[in-house]
Amino acid sequence: FTESGTVRLKIQVLERRENQTKMRFEVCDEGVGIDPDAISKIFEPFTQSDCSTTRRFGGTGLGLSICKRLVEAMGGEIGVESQQDKGSKFWFEITLPNFKPETSEENLSDSNEQIASNLKALIVEDNFHNRELFSKTLSHLGLDSDHAENGSEGIDMLYSKDYDIIFMDLNMEKLDGLQTTRAIRGLSDEKFRKVPIIAVTANVTPECRRECEEVGMNGFIPKPMTITSLKECLQKHFPMATV
Repeated sequence: FTESGTVRLKIQVLERRENQTKMRFEVCDEGVGIDPDAISKIFEPFTQSDCSTTRRFGGTGLGLSICKRLVEAMGGEIGVESQQDKGSKFWFEITLPNFKPETSEENLSDSNEQIASNLKALIVEDNFHNRELFSKTLSHLGLDSDHAENGSEGIDMLYSKDYDIIFMDLNMEKLDGLQTTRAIRGLSDEKFRKVPIIAVTANVTPECRRECEEVGMNGFIPKPMTITSLKECLQKHFPMATV
């Protein structure tokens, strides 16, 4: 509801312990603000402080009630501070377990087993950070890799170089991973029908796996990707390449 001014996100560590960390998240705007009489009701389902906002900005009045349920389900608190015509501050505090991902730049060096030095991979992924981490992980396993930012670019790159394996993100704009795979399998050159294409996605449902198989994918790596899952995938498709 901020037509001019700023919207800021602030994240604070309130308390850090050995196994958990208490954090505070704030979203502050300089928008229309909320009538004091309405503040106590805005976390109720289908409630907005001013019905005219629905006409101007859309919305159903469910967002804040969903946020409240999620935060409270995680053992946290949520609240708001606001002044009409000056803006609002929505905040919540939750305590989270300390977590270190298995795949990180710190522990990539823990794995000194290389799969092979003569395999070339293509990473089709529209998220920059995911591409960088994937590429670095493959490098530690001994593979060279190129990356494409979307499905169309990935298809174009196949004509310029022979790749031994393709890692395909499913959720991309323009052409998603399923559409891109279907297009690759439909290309006239036989090599495009044989190159292994591995789905990389956070959607691990049986329906998603079935869709991947139906368009011609050869494997499935769930996000967040781990070194172990990547090794297993490579060793399955290149059993003679391990050094």
